[in-house]
Amino acid sequence: MARITYLGLVDELQPLTFGEPGKRTFNITVSSTRGSGVVWLEKEQLYNIADSLGTALARTDSIPEPDYDDDADIPPDFDDGDLVDHAEFKAWQIALQYDERRRIFIFAAAGPDPEIDPEQQRDEPDAVMLQFAFSHRQGIELAMQGIQIVAAGRPICTYCGVPINRNEPHKCQRRNGHNPEAAIETLDNPDDNGEDED
Repeated sequence: MARITYLGLVDELQPLTFGEPGKRTFNITVSSTRGSGVVWLEKEQLYNIADSLGTALARTDSIPEPDYDDDADIPPDFDDGDLVDHAEFKAWQIALQYDERRRIFIFAAAGPDPEIDPEQQRDEPDAVMLQFAFSHRQGIELAMQGIQIVAAGRPICTYCGVPINRNEPHKCQRRNGHNPEAAIETLDNPDDNGEDED
């Protein structure tokens, strides 16, 4: 069973990268009054997050942003989780949702539990999950910074979202007729059911 950490509405939200192009690592670092977290990502995941945020924000930029003064706007359908000082892991799956009524973005990432041996998790896929919410302003900053980080490295294929190595032929899975597994699920309504190398 997954261990869930919910940080509520975060105060700090920043995408970061380390290393040289071709050998960079990526993460999203967050903190709130409940604790902090670091979600390590693939470059394609960061690109998809920034791109999805840009699309969502373009549809909502004409609506004034509300005041986020307390946790009253935090969705009740998200588990409060455990109070922790810090959570850090590599993301297996990412979900980005927009709550139109509360006008907040909700981010959830799941990954391997660092407290469980990797070999054991192959048979018992226990995982950790980090959930948090952020404002429109924070979403704009995350989208802009994410795109800037991605653009500073190897170019991204516009069809499949995979980095293109310089001086090497690019094998595009989407152009070849394959449909790679999505790295991010973007939902318009949260009520709907339904170290990484550069």
